[in-house]
Amino acid sequence: MVRTLSLSPRHTGWVDRFVGLRYPLVAAASVVIALLNRRVLPTDYVAFSGVGRLVWDGSWGSVFADKTIQAGPLQLALISAFRPLALIRPHLDVVALHLVGSVAVALGLMWGGAQLRRAAGSAAAPRVELAVGVLALWWGLVDDPSALGHPAQVVVPALWVIAAVGARQNRPIIAGAALAVGSGFETWALLGAAVLLLSPSVRSAIRAAAVATGTTAVIWLPFVLAGPFNMLRMEWEVERGTLIAQILGSTSFTSTMRLMQLAVAVAASAGVALLTRSRSESVWLVPTAAVVARLAFDPLQFSYYWVAPLLLTMLAVMCTTGLRRPSTVGVLALMYCQVIANDGAAKPAMLAASAGLLVVLMRLSRPPRTTVADRAGGGGPRQTRTADILVVSEAL
Repeated sequence: MVRTLSLSPRHTGWVDRFVGLRYPLVAAASVVIALLNRRVLPTDYVAFSGVGRLVWDGSWGSVFADKTIQAGPLQLALISAFRPLALIRPHLDVVALHLVGSVAVALGLMWGGAQLRRAAGSAAAPRVELAVGVLALWWGLVDDPSALGHPAQVVVPALWVIAAVGARQNRPIIAGAALAVGSGFETWALLGAAVLLLSPSVRSAIRAAAVATGTTAVIWLPFVLAGPFNMLRMEWEVERGTLIAQILGSTSFTSTMRLMQLAVAVAASAGVALLTRSRSESVWLVPTAAVVARLAFDPLQFSYYWVAPLLLTMLAVMCTTGLRRPSTVGVLALMYCQVIANDGAAKPAMLAASAGLLVVLMRLSRPPRTTVADRAGGGGPRQTRTADILVVSEAL
């Protein structure tokens, strides 16, 4: 039997008050971290903010004339929106990006996990929210300069989860629009198309796909028609040590190969969607499968690529009700492997950690089996399974 933690009434009251202030406490800590890193220029900020001004100016024909610009128009516009602050005070734009990005990621992660638990019918777990917020601060997730320059690494997984929830709740407009908006940040957002398989009917899935297609066209067609549109002419140098380098033995990765990568990732996540579509956990299982499959077959392994799987697995931990002390330690260990292996030479270890987390969390999230005694209305140990569950913070 799993032992639970017991605190005196005095200590319990103090802890409850502390946990009740979890959002302002984590927000304040995020601000402090952002101010400490305020002089660190986010990756690709100069290039993206410069091109993003063309989006606001209406010079759409020049936005994608340079084939090296692989970010979507919404991401370019978002980053460039901070640039005018530099006219008020030098570097104020970078400071503002750090502040907004850090607080948004920390509070968004906590609030989003809480909403997913509510949607799944699980009890609120404020201590879990605080624990995840602290871990996000500790592991540097909330103010990663490389991710701040590429907000799609946070926005796209979040939109995938929103699309998955919308699909399960038979809201095709929300599901399709979320996918399309994600594609406006980065084209790889289309890898999340498998979440539409979580729709309760084929008709709903088709409607969501139609909304996604139409909205994506609205976002991208003005830039394609204004031309020149050279994004698809880009070729990437395959990094040594990646899985794709072992498979292809090639030094270049073309846009056609990108389409093949998309097909593999969609197929993998579609398989997970079909296997788990009847379970509430599918809203984070399918996006996690999509991002892990994407990284497995990507020719590049930039550090900010790993923000997406880490964010999704932290959301998954918040939503997994089967975490007890031994399993919690294992999950946290795997998550920590994702962090410490992010040094360029250990990307396979991070990929293995991400895949391992997916398998472990899928197993922990399985619905309890029904025994003969349960069906007969009798007691039994499995009826008290939920009573033995410990939240992450208690395990810590």
